[in-house]
Amino acid sequence: MSPRSWLAPTLLTVMTLAVIDSMRFSGPLIDAAFTESTALAATLALTTYAAVVVPVAILALTGLRGRLLRATGISVILYVIARAAMQLFGDSLYPAALGVTTISLASWVLCLATVRYAFSARKTVSAILGGIALSITSQLLLGTWDLAWRTDLLALVLLTFGLMGLFLLGSFAITKQAAGPDLTPSRVRISQLWPLGPWLALVLMVFANPAFLASQSGFALGWSGAFLIGACAIGISLLSPEETQSATPLAPVESGWRRTVAALIGFVGGITAAFILDGVTSFIAVIVALLSSIPLLLDVLTDHQSPAPELAVEFGAEALPRPGIGVLSGAGLLIGTFTVVPVLLFQLDYDIPLPVPNFVVITLTAAALGLAALWAIYRSPAGWRGEANDDAKVKAAARDAAAETSATGVAKSERENSGAVTAVSVEKLGGGALLLVALLAGLMAPSIPDKSADNSPGTASGTAATGTDSETGAAAAGADMRVLSWNLHYGVSAKPRVALDDILDTISAEDPDVVLLQEVSRGWVLAGGSDMLTWLASGLDMTAAWSPAADGQFGNVVLSKYPLTEVRAQRLPYGAGPQKRSFVSATVAHPLADVQVTSTHLQHRVGNAETRLEQVDSLLEHVDSAENNGATILGGDFNAEPDSLEIETLTAATWLSTLDAVGNAEQNTSPSHDPAVRIDWLFTGSRLQTESAEVLSGKTASDHLPLVADLTVLD
Repeated sequence: MSPRSWLAPTLLTVMTLAVIDSMRFSGPLIDAAFTESTALAATLALTTYAAVVVPVAILALTGLRGRLLRATGISVILYVIARAAMQLFGDSLYPAALGVTTISLASWVLCLATVRYAFSARKTVSAILGGIALSITSQLLLGTWDLAWRTDLLALVLLTFGLMGLFLLGSFAITKQAAGPDLTPSRVRISQLWPLGPWLALVLMVFANPAFLASQSGFALGWSGAFLIGACAIGISLLSPEETQSATPLAPVESGWRRTVAALIGFVGGITAAFILDGVTSFIAVIVALLSSIPLLLDVLTDHQSPAPELAVEFGAEALPRPGIGVLSGAGLLIGTFTVVPVLLFQLDYDIPLPVPNFVVITLTAAALGLAALWAIYRSPAGWRGEANDDAKVKAAARDAAAETSATGVAKSERENSGAVTAVSVEKLGGGALLLVALLAGLMAPSIPDKSADNSPGTASGTAATGTDSETGAAAAGADMRVLSWNLHYGVSAKPRVALDDILDTISAEDPDVVLLQEVSRGWVLAGGSDMLTWLASGLDMTAAWSPAADGQFGNVVLSKYPLTEVRAQRLPYGAGPQKRSFVSATVAHPLADVQVTSTHLQHRVGNAETRLEQVDSLLEHVDSAENNGATILGGDFNAEPDSLEIETLTAATWLSTLDAVGNAEQNTSPSHDPAVRIDWLFTGSRLQTESAEVLSGKTASDHLPLVADLTVLD
């Protein structure tokens, strides 16, 4: 196989993986600007993504006189240099490190244009789906904690070899110019490329985000990712030359506007249902949306107006000039803008509520791709009759046949007549390989431990979080139970950095029996897309109970060494907003007593005392300090100080503050770098006696400090 046939699609596949990684990396960096103002964060996000036009325009100059692949190769090498610099000096480069996102997206746009010019629409979509599958696979193997935030040896080795390989590919593209056009190159227009911006936003938030699917559906992270990879594999297989010649891929009706409408309904309906539903319905909706988007991508990418194959051969490649600076720059600007705007609007709703539910942003984003596909069909020479896509299939078939004949020297028809075995397409081989990858990645991904009655600490198969048989932290302090409560700020530290290692080390060092967590992310873009629940539960060897709050990817958690029963997840009154709040409650099967534990997070704005009081009243309706004869624990971020009416209401309901019980009422919890207020609380019922309680100072993995208490169960 000559480089002519594989180099450019391979670059597009790898850069799809790279651009998803870079966009995930940009989320926490943009989130850091929210501490200053929402306007600053929005400006920084728009600048980062819209600035793609600058490197694209500059690099396009190097692609003049037909050397488009050279510009692509240079962009890939620039990305490698920027990515290596960010990994080495990231802490000192913020916010300049956002340039990695800009450069990676610019390189992706150039790869996209190169492949679409030289190859068919189906090969372009196949290459992108392959990159999405690789991204999901890497996330599963890394536990969704990306390489950008890691400093361990394994991460550095993987990143080094990955960047070295990408550097070689980029160098090869510059020197060999291996991806000259196929027999019938296609004209590339801005109208063909910009719809991939909205689709890329949904890739970031949903299709390449196994943590999202795990959170919405309730399935394990590994199997959620495995099914996403499997969906990509099916899509790639159905885009093989054999399938596209014999049938319209991924659609129940013939090509043309009917197929496009059917795909649009499946795509828009599926992606909307994925956000507003949960359980297996949400799971199915995501898979349907991903597969339905493929025909829409084919519609927008297909060159409906280029000369027929015989005319292209007669006039030569000059009949279809390569995309110039104007097309590439315009496509880069629109793709960057339409990628970030939906994500930004969706996330801004949690600070400045939109006039409509934020899932409407997702619906409109999906509709943008669908309408672009309908417009492409309408403007085709055949109009609504539906023959334009059939022409595209014929052109693709002619191109594939010509390439196959060129590579083997024997026409396909001659091989069939001679009885030779027909080779399986690269797409079908790749799809089959991805199904195997999906199975392995699903098995290797971290998972939440299952603590049943016969698999808890103290039994032959159960161990403490430290992994040893030594006494627990509570026993060492002369107590029966150690509890830790911590608002994690979705894992983003002040550096900014996704500091899951620091969080895990801090909790492990305390060796708690029960952990109450707030602001836990399960796929939030601003948190880097990590599944904190699965990561921490697996690392601590604790079972978990989860309650979504702001949305399905942001909520409260209870972790326990012991089995959890009677799990309840309950919404709290919304009040003045701007975020939805909730609590999660469960019964811990502690050897000495069943203990009811609750983790919650109340409204955060200073002027929202009335809303917090409503939430406290609702909380007290569902969680009673006298439950289990007083063996109860209530903890979390109440956003209320000691003299507030919210705390007075709780103490009046016989909830006992652990810090006050041991005389540490002066210890503050927020902000972590210079604690000035005490807004995080840990309460108990009357049957639990506080032996010690303190705020752990110097912990900067979050903007809050953790609170830990040792408790004794009274007879």
